[in-house]
Order: sequence, then C-alpha cells, then structure tokens
Amino acid sequence: MVGIQRLVVQLELLVRTTGASSASVYLPTPWDAHAPVVLVHAGDLPPLSELATPDAAAAFSSAVLESGRWHGAEVALDALVPSASGDGFLIAVPLLTSLWAGGVRDTAAALRHPGRRSEDQRQASPVAGWIGIRLPAPPLPGEVAACAHALASTIVCVYSVLTDPLTGLPGRHELHGVLRADLDRARRRRLPCSLLLVNPIGLDGVNDRHGRQAGDSVVREFVQAMHGLLRRSDVLMRYGGAIFALPLGNIGLDSAELVAERVRRHVLGQSFLQGAVHLQCAVSVVSSGAEDVDGLEPLDLLQRANEALGLARQRGGDGVVTWRSETGVATGPPTDRLLGIFTGRTDKDYRNMGLLWDVLQALSSATGSADLAEKVVDRLCTVLHPTRAALFVADDAGVRLLYGQQRPDDGAEPRALQAADITEAERAIVTTAVVTTAVRQDTVMTGERSNLIIAVPLVTDGRTLGALCFGGSPSVLDVDRTDLHVLTGVANQLAVALDREHLAELHRVRAEHERRRLQAELQDLRSQQSPIVFQSSLMADLLVRARRVASTDTTVLVTGESGTGKEMLAQTLHQLSGRRAQAFVIVDCGAIPATLIDSELFGHERGAFTGAQQRSSGRLAMADGGTVFLDEIGELPLDVQSRLLRFVQEKTISMVGGTRSRKVDVRIIAATNRRLEDDVRAGRFREDLFYRLNVVRLHIPPLRERPEDVRMLAEHFARASAAEQRKPLLGFSVEAERQLLAHSWPGNIRELQNTILQAVVLSEGDCLEAADLHLPHGAGAVPQAQRPGATPGRDLVVPPPPSPGLDRAEPFAPAWVSLRDRLAAEVQAASGARPRLSLPLGRWLAHELVLVAHEQAAGVGARAATRIGLPQTTFARRLRQAETDRSLTSRPATWDAVRSALAAVTAAADLPTGCLAASVEALLLEVVLAAVPAPLAYAATLMGLSTPTMKQRLAARDAVA
Repeated sequence: MVGIQRLVVQLELLVRTTGASSASVYLPTPWDAHAPVVLVHAGDLPPLSELATPDAAAAFSSAVLESGRWHGAEVALDALVPSASGDGFLIAVPLLTSLWAGGVRDTAAALRHPGRRSEDQRQASPVAGWIGIRLPAPPLPGEVAACAHALASTIVCVYSVLTDPLTGLPGRHELHGVLRADLDRARRRRLPCSLLLVNPIGLDGVNDRHGRQAGDSVVREFVQAMHGLLRRSDVLMRYGGAIFALPLGNIGLDSAELVAERVRRHVLGQSFLQGAVHLQCAVSVVSSGAEDVDGLEPLDLLQRANEALGLARQRGGDGVVTWRSETGVATGPPTDRLLGIFTGRTDKDYRNMGLLWDVLQALSSATGSADLAEKVVDRLCTVLHPTRAALFVADDAGVRLLYGQQRPDDGAEPRALQAADITEAERAIVTTAVVTTAVRQDTVMTGERSNLIIAVPLVTDGRTLGALCFGGSPSVLDVDRTDLHVLTGVANQLAVALDREHLAELHRVRAEHERRRLQAELQDLRSQQSPIVFQSSLMADLLVRARRVASTDTTVLVTGESGTGKEMLAQTLHQLSGRRAQAFVIVDCGAIPATLIDSELFGHERGAFTGAQQRSSGRLAMADGGTVFLDEIGELPLDVQSRLLRFVQEKTISMVGGTRSRKVDVRIIAATNRRLEDDVRAGRFREDLFYRLNVVRLHIPPLRERPEDVRMLAEHFARASAAEQRKPLLGFSVEAERQLLAHSWPGNIRELQNTILQAVVLSEGDCLEAADLHLPHGAGAVPQAQRPGATPGRDLVVPPPPSPGLDRAEPFAPAWVSLRDRLAAEVQAASGARPRLSLPLGRWLAHELVLVAHEQAAGVGARAATRIGLPQTTFARRLRQAETDRSLTSRPATWDAVRSALAAVTAAADLPTGCLAASVEALLLEVVLAAVPAPLAYAATLMGLSTPTMKQRLAARDAVA
C-alpha cells in the first residue's frame, strides 16, 4: 500500500510537470497469474483507451510484445508509442535488469516475442509495464527526453514496489504465491510440482577481494546469465541473499533434474567481472509427484529444497542434489535459518520479529518460572489473539498448568486460568504433544461453537518439559502453517529458559540447604567448647575410665601438660554425669590475684573489705547442684588451701566477713599441669588437700606421646577454622602432613589449634601446604619408630589382598582386571595433578553402576537390582540420584573408559553371586589406598565419603580381615 501511494503521488507530479490531462501506470505480474495487476490513474480526464481497464491493458501489452508493432509502426523501448485515440502516448517501463545492464541494443527486436525451443533461450523481454500520458498536443522531439527524465524516478519507484532493487527480480512473497498456485493446479489436475534453488558459491570471496560493489555486479551478471538460459515462461526469483528460486510449475522430476543440471553447467561455463571471477553453483531440486501433492504447502517445498541445497553447498556444487518425496533423502546443513519465520510478507514478518523480540525480553527479565510463563503467555495473547492460552509443564504425574490466561469475547479484562478451567479435550491435546514431541492441533466443540486448539511442545536436549497451548475461533485466531515454525522456535527457546530456571531453582534450594547445614555446623562447632577428637589407644583408655567416673560424685584430679585439654575432659565428665543440667563453674586459680581468691571462691559480705560494695555469693555457691572446675589448683596460696580443705571434706562454705556457714552440693574436679607430689614435698601444697583431691586421677598424655591423634585433630581444626573463615578446604599436602607428624608439639593441642588456624587464615588455596604451617624444620621432630604409643598400621594403611574374583578363568576375571586398571588410572590422574583434583570417584562409580545395570536390563528395575545385588527400593533410590547427578555434574573425558569396563563386568556371564555394588566399592577402596595411602582426608574425598565414614569403612574392613 505504501508503494501504491507513492506511485499516485509521482503520477500527480508527472501530470503537473508535463501539462498532461491524465496519466496512467500499468504493471502486470507475469510470475503470478493469480496476483492482481497494478493499474493506477491520475488527472482530470479519463485514461487512454489502451490502459482504461486491466483487460485492455493486458491486450495492448500482449499485442506489442507479440509483434513488436502497434498500428503498423515499429515500437522501440526508448520511444513514445502513439495511442490509438490520437491524443496521447504510451511509454514502456523497462525492467530494472535492463537499466543496470545498460539497456538492450536492438530495442525493437527486444519487444518481439522470441520463438520457442532453441529461440526461447534468448534474452526475455525487458518491459515490465506501461505508462500512458494524455497530452493536448504531440510533444516536440526535445520534450521527449524531458518527459523521459521526469518519468525516471516514477519508473524505479513503481517497479521497486514489486521487485528486489538489486536484481530486479520478484521476492520471497511472490515466490510463495507462485508455489501456492502451482500446488493448487497440481492438486486439481493431479500433476507433479517442481522447484529449483540455485546458489552461486564464492560470492563472499568476491566481496572480500574486490569489494561489495563488485559483488553486487557479479550478482547482476549472474541474473543476466540465468535470463539468457531460461525460457520466456520461466520466472527467476530471489529467495534471499545469493539464493535464487526457479519454480518449474507442473513438470516431473526427470525434467526438473535436466533443467537443474543445465543451470549448473551453464553457470560453471560463465565468467564474471570481465573474466576475473568464476563461480561454482549449488543446485537443488524438489519434486512432488501427482500422488503426494495433497496437503503440501509452499513452506514444505521450500524446506525440502533448502535441505537439499545445504547438502549441495557442502559438496561444493559438485552435482545436483535432489530431495525425493518417496524416500525423503536429503540431509544437509540448513541454508535458511529463518525458514518459516521470514515469509516475505511485511506485516507477518514484522509481527514474527516482534513476537521473538518480546519473548527474548521476557526470557532476560523473568525472575522465575511462573513470572516467565506469565510474560510469554501474555505476549502470545496480544500477538495471536487467542481466546485462551496456557503454559503447561510435564512431570511424573502428567501435565500441570503453570500459567494460563482467558480473554473473554465481550472485551472484558483477561483473567488467569485455574487448573479446573482446563477442559479434558485441551489436556488430551497437550498430553499428546508432550508424548509425541510434535505440534498438535485439533478442533473441539465448546458449547455451540468450534474452537481450534494448538499445542506446541517445549523440547530441549531431547527432553520434553511441557507444552505451550492456545486456542480460539478459527476465524479470529491469526495462525497459519508458517506461524507453527515461529511458535516452535519460541517454544524451544522457552524450553531452554524453563530448564535453566529449574536448574537455577535446584541450585538455590541446594545452596540454601548447604548454607543452613554450614550455619548449623558452625553453630555446633562454636557451642562445643572442647570436642574430644582422638584416635590413639592412650586416649581411648582414658575415656573409658572417664566414663566410669563420670556417673559418680567422686572428686577427680586431672593432670597433664599445659594445652592437653584438661578443661575439655572436665566438661566431658560434667556432661556425662547426672549434673549435666546444672551449672558448670570454672575457677582459674592461676588467673585470680591472691588477695581475691578467698572472696572469689567463698564469697563475701558487704563491707567485708575495702571495695566490697555489695554482697557476693562466690563461685562455689554458684555451682550448687552442679560441678566446679578448679583449674591450676597448684597455684592456690596455702592459707586458701586450708579453707578449701574444709570445703572438700564437709561441703560447707562461709563467706569472708560472714559468721554463718552454708552447705552446698558441688562436685569438685581439679586440674593442674604441675606435679603436686613435688609441691607437697617442697611444702608448697598441703598434703592432706592433695590426698582429698587425688581420689580418682586422670592423666592426659601430651600430644608427642600420641602422634596418631595429630592428623585427626589437625583435620578437625582445619574444618572448623575453614567454616569460621568461610574458606573452602580439602586437606593437607603430603609435605604438610609430614611436618605435622614430625613436630613434637610442646604446646600440645593448643599449639596445634593455633597453628592450623593461622594456616587457614593465610592460605590462598583449598589445600594447606607445609609453608602455610610455619613450623621449624627439624626442631622437636620425633622419629616415627621412636614415638611412644605409635601403632603400626594406623599411620600407613596396608592395601588388602587382591579380590578373589581375579583368579577366575572365566569372562568375569579379565573384565574385573580391566575395571581395576581403569580405576587406578583415574586415581593416579587425580592425585598426580597439582593441585590435587578432588573428584568424588566413589560416588560417580556407584551411580554409573546403577545406570549401566538399568540400561542392560532394558529399563526393568527389578532385573537390574537383582543383577548387581541391591534391594529394589535401594536400586530405585540410587537410580534417581544417579540420573540427577549425571545431569548436573560433568565427568572427565577418560570416564567413558571406566563406564565401558564397568559395563563389561555387569554383562559377564559368570558374574559371581553376592552384592556387586559392594564389591565394586571395595575394589575402588583397594585402588585408592594403594595409590594414596595418606592423607586419609584426600582418600576419603576420592571415595566420595567423609573422613569419619572412611574410618568406619577401614575399621569394618580390618575387622573382616
């Protein structure tokens, strides 16, 4: 419409410029017999008789083109043709191809109809249409040129309405019209229908070497060469870019292939840019026989020809590629990524691009699956005008409505759909689309009105996540065959976005669970003042005695060097006793000034001494019903020791400055890092108090006497410090562990804890190195063989003997050996990397086993579970975990070899009885311990286990052995 309006304006300007009484333009469309012609008039008087009606104009044009004469006079392209009415003239409108080709030399001969067959190969007529001008008197010869100059802009404007400005050829919209007419004719007359796509190869190189203008010239020369080959009845069209379409009408496949081969050879024999350029030519053919044209659309022909052209381009134009309808054979890279989306119709293409743009905006701005569904459905309703639209997601229970919108016919505000609003017919169509992964459409009756329902599946990575469904009256719903391609593209992008949102939601949930777990773990670590962590037999024996004493009210004396954990043991005794719900009061006897110890222990009355502004009950009274821990009891002055002796004997206290005694129920635990026997002999500690306190004595050995606890304590402090500092931590390097075990730790556990905390704070990686520990080299080192309490086998795990299955001479044995070799290679690759790779091989192996068994059992869970020796419920749970893990976690490229070896093991005919899953885990444990005997934390990581669980597995294995 815009082009026609511009044409009218140009004609009115022409009338005013030339003084004409009227002017007319006639433009036929020879490439589409069903398309309307263009016939426009302007001026005060009626048009010339030759252009009065479309039929008269067609008859005039046909007569001139057939004979090249009008009323006995020779007609030339660049001359005025007198009208039969005698008061006007007609001027031929040339094709744009004639304009950029420099016109034709024999203009009169060019207007004559060329002969058939061999003569038909000559240049087609350069006339596109006619312009008629009614003038009161014939123009002078000089005015002819002025008139032609005035018409130049009008000619280009008129013809550009219908043709491509570069080549002067009809475009994609006209191509759709021609193909539709050919298919309709083929269906009516039971004829075949054929189409050629032609693509010169090498134009990109021409643009790079010679420039864009040279490339355009080559395109024009190519079109001119094609016109020199084709019959006059053939219409070459520009499909897009450097791809040209040649509808062959209702001819068969054999004839179409002959034409295609002639076109290909003709282009190969041409040179362009004055012999500087030679091009290859890819040609594809699609032909539908008379028996299979029913139901075909122009888009189907273009899609098949496009696929065949992609294969022809892939072969470099070496031969014609045919898409055969009976076999459907032609697979190549697509040459048109917008096939079905870009139709050549300006209004529809604008709408499609707008829809895709809006969907992209929705994908980028949505904050969740529900928000994304609402935005896409709302945009779909605005563009396609359905009565209702909805987005469904698929799960194990079927299809579920995520969001839907209903638009009433009376123009009321749209409302959100509920699950109860979905009809059974709609749900059935959506379910079919999800199951078949194909677009489904059907007409259903809603009351007395029929509605068209269309469901487009959401497919990504081979999985169907749901469907986009909309429906409405067929007369209102603005959807045709090409729109299904657009909607499929929208659905695919929507599926990717929904999948991404689903994974993001899973990640958010898992991150939140992990955050809460770490927060709880950190809170637990903070609440546990001194957790008991040990592995040595010395500490095990000590804890056995402590448990026996804890349930009594016996006074306990805890001895040990500074930093060995005496306060921790005292707290443990309190927690294991019946007083755990009461107070645990700590009195640091070495930190209280000697003048205030009496008051701190027993309390004081107001005014008992200078500064006693108020009454204080004292620490012993505060511990009434609970436990009092007297730390560093050896620092008490002798005068306070006498009063404490009375309390220990009678459990009564009297405040400083007070006159009355008070009985309290307190359990006493004392601790010292000194040898009280030496203080008794030196007179610094009362002998009777010593014997009163030394009822049960628990001695904590120094850390140098229990080196097997060093590694476990270091791992414990590293985890706690890393959680507190919010740092990732996996363990210690080999050299760091060596230095930890070699150091004598004179400060005992307190020194170890501070050393690990410092290392975690200063470390920049996820593995603590020896340099992070800052331990003195060679200072305080104790050889492993000379360490007291060292237990052989605890510092170095000896690998178990080979599996009994390896001695079998049946197919299972070599498969088992291959699996062990593959696992050893994976462990060696992970441990040999710097830094070490923390791969959960144990978890991957367990998941891979159930996946392989499930595949070999053809999806029968009971059979797969029996094959690998697992209960069916356990197998089903592990299978769900394995499928989730496989989709979220990538494996190294070498893992495929492990999977193949595992498949060979599970498929062995002589598979031993028993639990194969347990045997596979034991095999990996054997391989890990052989390759990585230390540190245990890293070996546990490779097994996919925590360190405590790893220790339990080792203990269970040693017990069986």
